[in-house]
Amino acid sequence: MGNPSSRTWSIGWTLSVRCRRRWTRASTNLRVATDADHADAVAFAKSAIGAPEGFLVPYLAERIERAELLLDEEGGSIRATGECRVDRTHTGYAHLGLIVGSQLMNALVADCRRRDLQPLCSTEPTNFRRAG
Repeated sequence: MGNPSSRTWSIGWTLSVRCRRRWTRASTNLRVATDADHADAVAFAKSAIGAPEGFLVPYLAERIERAELLLDEEGGSIRATGECRVDRTHTGYAHLGLIVGSQLMNALVADCRRRDLQPLCSTEPTNFRRAG
C-alpha cells in the first residue's frame, strides 16, 4: 500500500431520507482512507456485509492505494464507506459503491417489518442526476 496523504481530501454531503412520510436530513463528512485505516476498514466491511477477509484485505488495500475508498466516521468509528473506482476500461466512468453500517440498515429493515413491508435495496438512475 502506498501513502495517499498527498491525495487526501474530504467532502461534505447531505442525505435526505424519507421515512414514515417525513423527510429528515443527515449530514456526513467523508475523507479518503489512508494506510492507517486499512485494518478498521476490513473489520467494518467484514462485519457489515460478511465478505471474507481473504477478499477484503487485498481489495481494500487497492482501493486505498488508488485513493478510491472514502470513510464516514463518528466518534472514531467507521459508520459507512463509499468507493469511487475509476473504470480503467471505459474512460470517463467510475463505479460507485456504498456500505452502510448494520445499525442504519437494521433500523431501516425494522421500520419495513413494522409496516409489514418487504425491504428492497435499489438505486434509481435519477439519484445520479440529483447528486451531481
